[in-house]
Amino acid sequence: LRNAGIGHDTYYPKATHQQEPYRGAHLSLPVTEEMTERVVSIPVRPDLTDDEIETIVQTLNQAVS
Repeated sequence: LRNAGIGHDTYYPKATHQQEPYRGAHLSLPVTEEMTERVVSIPVRPDLTDDEIETIVQTLNQAVS
């Protein structure tokens, strides 16, 4: 994604229950915690052109194949 100039980021670098307002809850949510390391956000704005969408789709397909 980076090499193709496609913006991306980790949406939640920490699980919600690990963030400051919730730390006192002492929850164990291992799947949620794992997903913070695996889920990445990609552009999904309504103003993307068809060409931009195609580039994103092709780049993601190449990355996972």
